[in-house]
Amino acid sequence: MGNLQNKYRYERKYILEQINVPNLYFELNRLGYTELHPQRRINNLYLDSISNDFLEENIEGLYKRKKVRVRWYGQFEAPSNKLIEIKQKRGEVNFKQILKLGSFVISKHSNASSIWSSIINTEHNMSFVYKNNLHLLAPKLFNSYNREYYSNPDQSLRITIDKDLEYISPETNLNLFEKNVIIEFKYESDHILKKNLFSNLKLNKYSKYVKGLVSVNSFNPNY
Repeated sequence: MGNLQNKYRYERKYILEQINVPNLYFELNRLGYTELHPQRRINNLYLDSISNDFLEENIEGLYKRKKVRVRWYGQFEAPSNKLIEIKQKRGEVNFKQILKLGSFVISKHSNASSIWSSIINTEHNMSFVYKNNLHLLAPKLFNSYNREYYSNPDQSLRITIDKDLEYISPETNLNLFEKNVIIEFKYESDHILKKNLFSNLKLNKYSKYVKGLVSVNSFNPNY
């Protein structure tokens, strides 16, 4: 377990209607993209300040913005290794700090505040927690989705396809199922993204955290 930081990465997000997904697979094949990693379920518990500072940063589209989440893979309620990820963005560039937490269970009906309190008060985690002021944050949103991974022939451009997105409020237990598919282009600084070669993809500022939190707290899924 430890604190890691990845290199800078660019990301662009697109929204795709379900009806256009088969054509996307056709275009991926035509352009020589191959599956980079087997599909898997991704689960998150998002954290924010009491006044939802990270939410406001993302809604306003500030140049500098942050997200903090506990992330794990596989069946939502199965025992699995969990991570804290601090994802920071500077314009179109992203980088992460990561702390490995070990294996335990989180349920959709768990007391998220108690889980977070246990995480931040574990001796091994305290240095990372207090250095990054994570003790000032509170659980705000669960989300879960299936992710597929593809890469172009030289692996300079990676594409992820997120389907079956579900958002759940740990406070109200209200949930939302996203009707669209979310596509992300991910690439390092040595790749020049000249243009989008795929049809029907709409460049968008889609944030899973913003979409989920606004929707399950406003009864309005049309963010």
